[in-house]
Amino acid sequence: MDARMGSRMRKSRPKARADTLERSARLLEARIATHNNLEDPLLGQQTCSIEIGSKILNFTHLGFLQSVWGGGLDTLCMICHGVFNNASGPMIRTLSLVSLNDQVVKAKIPINNRAIITIPQALPVSFGSHNIRVYNRHFTCLKNAGIVYVPVSHAWHQAVADAHESRLENDEAIRLVFEAPIRTLLAASSKYGLDVEIWHDYISVPQWQKEAQQLLLQTISQIFNYAPHALFHWDDVSIKDLNVVETSSSDDEMLDTATKILHSRWFDRMWVVLEYVQSGEIYIVTKEYSVSPETAAWYITYIESSMAETIELHGETRFDEVLKKGFRWPLYRAWHDMERWKKRPPKLRTLGDAIYMISERQCRAYHDRFVALGGFVGNQINFETPILGSPIDIYFSLSWRALLSGDYTPLLLTPDPKELVAPQAAWLRGHTMMCNDLWDLGMSFRRASHEVIIRDGKVMPQFESVGVVEEHEFFSFSGATPQLFHHVASKIVRCSGTCPKRFEQAIARIFPSNKWKARSKQLQDFEQPKSAMLASVTSLIKRVQGNRHLSDGFRIPDADVLSRLGQLLEKYYICVYNDGSEIGIELATLISDHLGLNNIEDFQFSRIKLAASEAGWYGDNIESLLRVSCKTCAQRSLFRATMWEAPRSLAQVYRIPGLVYEETIPEGVGLVVSQGRIIGRMAYGMPACSCHKMELVELI
Repeated sequence: MDARMGSRMRKSRPKARADTLERSARLLEARIATHNNLEDPLLGQQTCSIEIGSKILNFTHLGFLQSVWGGGLDTLCMICHGVFNNASGPMIRTLSLVSLNDQVVKAKIPINNRAIITIPQALPVSFGSHNIRVYNRHFTCLKNAGIVYVPVSHAWHQAVADAHESRLENDEAIRLVFEAPIRTLLAASSKYGLDVEIWHDYISVPQWQKEAQQLLLQTISQIFNYAPHALFHWDDVSIKDLNVVETSSSDDEMLDTATKILHSRWFDRMWVVLEYVQSGEIYIVTKEYSVSPETAAWYITYIESSMAETIELHGETRFDEVLKKGFRWPLYRAWHDMERWKKRPPKLRTLGDAIYMISERQCRAYHDRFVALGGFVGNQINFETPILGSPIDIYFSLSWRALLSGDYTPLLLTPDPKELVAPQAAWLRGHTMMCNDLWDLGMSFRRASHEVIIRDGKVMPQFESVGVVEEHEFFSFSGATPQLFHHVASKIVRCSGTCPKRFEQAIARIFPSNKWKARSKQLQDFEQPKSAMLASVTSLIKRVQGNRHLSDGFRIPDADVLSRLGQLLEKYYICVYNDGSEIGIELATLISDHLGLNNIEDFQFSRIKLAASEAGWYGDNIESLLRVSCKTCAQRSLFRATMWEAPRSLAQVYRIPGLVYEETIPEGVGLVVSQGRIIGRMAYGMPACSCHKMELVELI
């Protein structure tokens, strides 16, 4: 459970407001019922009229997709009258309604005292008094003219995907390609007015023109980023569900409804994630084609605050109950992260974080993942995804550009053991398989002190040397707590002797508190190099300032605590070297109690249980204990690392100064390198000595 979830943000909803929403929903449902009772215009004998330029084209069922996805709607740019190609830029095709007689009956409904919803007299299936108007413009021309549209994000229907892939029409695909954009256009007109233009890829993208389609695929992020508003169609979520989230006074009812919303198929798709993070203000279109009264950001914030309050009142048990009911925690977290991505400074947006958000989403081709990643970070790393090329080449180029920009996440990804080493570079992870384990350190809170990673065409960053690995042990942190801590504590005293300060430092590296991680802080804590946060970490490491409680959650032991710890360590040291296992376990338990390692912290976890939980996330033979010898002062210290293989030859540990992610501790991020290959990483590797020797390290 994420400790960042804030306090309750319950809004009061007057009854009059709820009645207005219900009345709006009833009117819309009546329009849809009217539509459903009419003969389908394309599957029957009627025609659909589309106005394009000065022409009106009539379409029937036969050949509809070929016309829309082929060249049937193609024209020159309606502003500059130029052609569309790679040099001039992609075609932005938008749709609007146009009245033939300019006599549209309107019903005005006040919503939230902010806007007027204007509803046409009836859903114009055959568009008796309306046509669809199509505009084809260069993106540059559209921007220069100050034309604004509303892009629409949605999950593709299987029948449409099949038609796209096979290039064969089917009745269901024809119906959906016609109906979904038009009904969404009507929903948009009810919110923004009858002159609104929308971009909907069922019609706006010529899916059977490969070059044009691929060019638009590369431009998706810009298409959504340009528009101040966007509509996101959740076609299996009802307006009643959104009203429950908004008006419910019961947390149980609200969380049950949130569970239902998170099962929307929209959350399973990949492209929509890119569209979300690039969009401005987002409103939801429901399965009834009703537009939500609140933004998508409001709903996720509200669900988050309700979850936080529930856990605070009822503990981790209630959270487990919510999960058992089907609450899709990873998708909820991804939705939360999408909102956070939008608000973060571009310099703190990383390739790793983008990978986390799309890694387990569905897409038709693996190649699409790398095109989407280019849409996430392309602007800040000056990268343009090529239309052609193998997926692995595109991914390598993207990762290389990320490194050039000072983004270390490509070097810190956790590899899948089944993935073969990439021919381009051993450090390239995720080129054939992605899951959300690939990146699990969270969002960036502070960039590295040394941002130059590429030198002379090689991956050669400047690291701080921690030392040489003398001993490695895979350690799962499982089993009974007394024996577990005894095992770790005995390793520490064999490294560091009985010095209480050095012992407590080692404990902080191996059993860190959640309160010490960056995610429990505010982003502004990391904005200045000499921030209070980093000063606190320095104080923690030095352990020389007596009894002091620091704002970031660290507690420096006072003289009495250190004195008592020293006495216990003297006795414990004798037991360790005389194989006094039973007495040693008893003393280890006294030591862990003395340091508060068994005290319950966030969400019913002690620091020892938290380490076990984190190790369990990776599985067996991953989390490890390392005995490391400093190359400068020869001091031996115990560190914790995540290792994807055991060292087979000389291995060294390096720290990346300044680098902080939300699931790491300041000055704790580092790599384990053997013969130029990355074989592990650290998240909690705070300095054990005062040596800060810097080295250039070439990685292959």
